[in-house]
Amino acid sequence: MDAPDVKIPSFPYRFMAVDAGSNAIKFRAWEIEEDGAPREIAERRYPIRLGQGTFRTGLLGEKDVEAAAQAFKEIGRQAAALGVGTLRAVATSAMREASNSLAVVGQVRREAGLSLEILPAAEEARLIALGVLGAQPQRSAQYLIVDIGGGSTEIILAHGPGVVSALSLRLGAVRLREMFFPQSPPPPAQIALAEAHIHDVLLQTLRLPPLDPDLKCLGSGGTIIAIQAMVAALPGPSAQGGAIGQAALEALLEKLTTLSLNEIVRAYHLDAPRAEIILPGVLVLRAIVRSLKVDGVWPVRGGVSDGLLHDFLERAGLRAPRLFDRDRA
Repeated sequence: MDAPDVKIPSFPYRFMAVDAGSNAIKFRAWEIEEDGAPREIAERRYPIRLGQGTFRTGLLGEKDVEAAAQAFKEIGRQAAALGVGTLRAVATSAMREASNSLAVVGQVRREAGLSLEILPAAEEARLIALGVLGAQPQRSAQYLIVDIGGGSTEIILAHGPGVVSALSLRLGAVRLREMFFPQSPPPPAQIALAEAHIHDVLLQTLRLPPLDPDLKCLGSGGTIIAIQAMVAALPGPSAQGGAIGQAALEALLEKLTTLSLNEIVRAYHLDAPRAEIILPGVLVLRAIVRSLKVDGVWPVRGGVSDGLLHDFLERAGLRAPRLFDRDRA
């Protein structure tokens, strides 16, 4: 979304990004030096699943809305205690789709004194790309970014400093859990239905320009980071050289489809909310790897919050540093 350039009155300066996603609400805060170098000073995750029920009913649940309002009050207090000069809070898929989202925005403004933006899908994709690649990616490199969220999966093709193509697919892990996986372990018929649905969505919506032969596929978001750790713990196929390939995903799926939620938590040291949505996340990632015929997905840190930081640095006229070494990604 277009926003005016910002003026920083003095350094060091503190900026906070708040990401109200479909699976959780998170904030991160940085202290920024005059040369544009940010240092993270605080972060917190609130396990409030705004997508819970929203993708079925079209409404944000009353309890979740109240919990979100309380979380935003706490975030406002944290920002004041940290001396944050600028706070930008955004919401994604669940808030985009909920018919009562504007009422929630108003409640957050009244009760927490914070402005909450509902991001269009295209802007969410731009921020993810900016957060993953930084403000100045290698100009000759082509990257495909896959970000599996709670309500949607973003597939972004980036070349040099710009986004070439951005798709937002309704294949979020929370959404698919509600549609197909009310129990754990799921019966084989439910897995087959989920696979067929994912295949149909990809067939209808996955339209990308020609991909370079040396394209690198990057995976961002908590689901893919969790999958990386789970794959590394498997005997046999694993994340070779850091990339998650199809063979590793097949092996992980074979294991996951036999485990209950409690067994997944114990076996992979996940918290219950992440364990609940990991199976649909793996199904989506495997389907994308198959459809695009990529060798593997390289998990990387970065996402909407990092994109908000880089966007702020750009608007302030500061150099946006790289979030990771792309020669090693």
